[in-house]
Amino acid sequence: EEKIKELYSKLGFGYFQNVIEDAAVNDWLKEKFPGMKPYKEKFYDKAFKEENALILAPEVQRVIQQLGYIPKFVQYGSETLRNWHKGEFSKELDPDVKIALDKTIDKAEDSWETIPSTKYRNEKEIKEKAKERFLINTRDIWPEVEKLTKEDKKSEERRQTLQEAFNQLPEDVKESLKEKIDKAQEELKEFYQKEIREKEIEIERTEKEIENLKKKQEEFSGQEREDLEREIQEEELKKEKLEKEKEDLEKKQKENHEKFGAPIPIDELSDKEKREIDKIFEELPDEKKKEIEDKAEQVLEDFEDQINKDFEGKLNEEKAPSHQETNDEEKREKEMKDEMEKEKKEIERAKRELEEMKEKGMTKYDETYKELKPLIDDLYNKLRRIFRKEQLSWKKGYSTGARLDVGKAMQYEADKTKYKELWMRKTLPEKKDYAFSFLVDLSGSMNGEKIEETFKGTVVLSEVLAKLGIPFEVKGFSTSFSENIKEYKNFDKKISQEIREKLEKIPREVGGTTPTAEATDKT
Repeated sequence: EEKIKELYSKLGFGYFQNVIEDAAVNDWLKEKFPGMKPYKEKFYDKAFKEENALILAPEVQRVIQQLGYIPKFVQYGSETLRNWHKGEFSKELDPDVKIALDKTIDKAEDSWETIPSTKYRNEKEIKEKAKERFLINTRDIWPEVEKLTKEDKKSEERRQTLQEAFNQLPEDVKESLKEKIDKAQEELKEFYQKEIREKEIEIERTEKEIENLKKKQEEFSGQEREDLEREIQEEELKKEKLEKEKEDLEKKQKENHEKFGAPIPIDELSDKEKREIDKIFEELPDEKKKEIEDKAEQVLEDFEDQINKDFEGKLNEEKAPSHQETNDEEKREKEMKDEMEKEKKEIERAKRELEEMKEKGMTKYDETYKELKPLIDDLYNKLRRIFRKEQLSWKKGYSTGARLDVGKAMQYEADKTKYKELWMRKTLPEKKDYAFSFLVDLSGSMNGEKIEETFKGTVVLSEVLAKLGIPFEVKGFSTSFSENIKEYKNFDKKISQEIREKLEKIPREVGGTTPTAEATDKT
């Protein structure tokens, strides 16, 4: 497990795994559901119509334009899929990418042909085939792909170095580089202008359609008029969506520039330009070098995470974790470790306090706590799983994902519109803020056993919520109190010996009548 985690933390590994899985799962799907084959063929025919085409979402294409070059490991992945679909590579390839493809394509074919039977669902076979593919991928293919990722890191380090120390280059090198950078920036500008203009054309077309429908609506009445009104509303919603997409494009242009910097066509640099950049890098202080190396790796990891959002393996039960998820998991593990250490110290502190209390004489609260401690611990463990959800859960209804929704797949045979709902993805649980308010009836009718049991419940819930770190308040209500309400603990206060002493008074303060309406109005 640690080895697998280590592999997925490496740049390019998750993407490369997804590429092999994509080919394998498509072969499996075409055999399992023959009706899907024409759709798949049409999609990949269009995707690989152009030489050196990349199967990437528009968002990722924008990042490539912002970087100014295509990472080699991404070229490798797209060409692997091209070969799977067309039985050939693009004619003009990066030399390093071509070497990696030639060395590994036979093994890639072995991997994507290692798929489970489509005649029946056998969980054991699915897992065994997934393990076989994983072994082929890691043993026979990954070492060559990893070489490409190292080249990509070097390229991004050069790009980062240029952004930091461009003016330190010799004048002739600066001049030649400036021409290439200016050209890349102009291409980036044209790329965004084209996308924005396409949205504007769609908006104009939608506005004309709305105008035509409104004119047409004037000629009708009754049901036909209502139907046209619905069409108008649909077109207006479409227009709003397009306007939002146009606005998002303009924002994304600015965000990508701030995040990735100016585009630099690294793969177009001459040997002399590369040597000069490397020379500057070597002359930088060690601290600055480390900063550039870390930034380069972060940029490429963020880039890969964006690719993997819409490009996930599906025959494996688990999708490739993103670099962000890996970092978050490490952070969660550290937080859980710190929390366990904190709880351990808290238990030790409680034990010491208990011993001290024994010496001084236990209070009613202490006695109750001691009596109910097994219940407190049991309830804490149960509620912890509810209020501190850390496990990923499966969510249905995606066009791509890590697990096939068998129910939707069966429906697909009868209803082809289910194509976009065939997959499930694992999602992180939403983090929610909880708070509890306890309102204790201290009227005379609560005297005796009722208030004793209520006090026990207050002790249990107070101690459990304190351990969970969830804010809570405790208030008593009775006509015997000023304004009918008495506060024993507010949301801001943490449980302490002082608070416990206040709560201990609850059984002794029963009296008066029950002002329920007034009490609830004031809490």
